[in-house]
Amino acid sequence: ACGAGRDSVYLAQRGWQVTAIDYKANALERCNRLAKSTQVEITTLLRDLENQPQPLADLSTDLVLVMRYLHRPLFPAIDALIKSGGGIIYSTFMVGSEHFGSPRNPAYLLKPGELAKQFSGYEILVDEHRQLADGRPVALFAALKP
Repeated sequence: ACGAGRDSVYLAQRGWQVTAIDYKANALERCNRLAKSTQVEITTLLRDLENQPQPLADLSTDLVLVMRYLHRPLFPAIDALIKSGGGIIYSTFMVGSEHFGSPRNPAYLLKPGELAKQFSGYEILVDEHRQLADGRPVALFAALKP
């Protein structure tokens, strides 16, 4: 769910080897164009994270970054692909966002404490709630895998 690749390119500019994933080929094309225009290299993978069985099983990484995306069935797969000593940074919309606009579907709204519970074996560095300029609450979560 890398979208146009803004966050992927940001990490690549800072020296990370980045694999960006999306189920839309045109999103990956935009991501690759942005990477090329900023003179960084990234790997892109066309994968359906919600409907493809085990879409992350062949991957292993030091860092997972998830921004404004929530598909709870992926939590165990995300945990499995993070190497020991690696981390997760997760920011997405929380319950309460439906009062300000989208997303409204509870399936896409994180509950308070949900990430801390899901990644309870991790060293939690940040588990905060913030508000966007439009009032929507978002979670900011960062943790290290032992």
